[in-house]
Amino acid sequence: MLKSKIGSNCFSFHNLKIKDTLSLIKNCDLYVGNDTGWLHISSALGLNCIALFMDSPVNAYGKYSNKISVVVPEGETEESTVHNTYGKDKISFDEVYNKVFKFLN
Repeated sequence: MLKSKIGSNCFSFHNLKIKDTLSLIKNCDLYVGNDTGWLHISSALGLNCIALFMDSPVNAYGKYSNKISVVVPEGETEESTVHNTYGKDKISFDEVYNKVFKFLN
């Protein structure tokens, strides 16, 4: 990401402690990413989140907050996602884009 066209608008949390990222996350408009600790921190801080459930079960990790809108791999359902779904190549760009557009407008 940092070496991409939008890299100049991004920065890495690599050398930051989690507590040092909280104010940065809180000032964001939206979280878009996979099911990680950053998703759950973002949700807890009140951000709307678009969560890509590529390799983890939605029913276990994505249903506890109305701040989390999930995207599952094409051919999967929220109920069929499990650990090791191996769906990273089956996430619909259009679905993610449309959800981002909806949240930011």
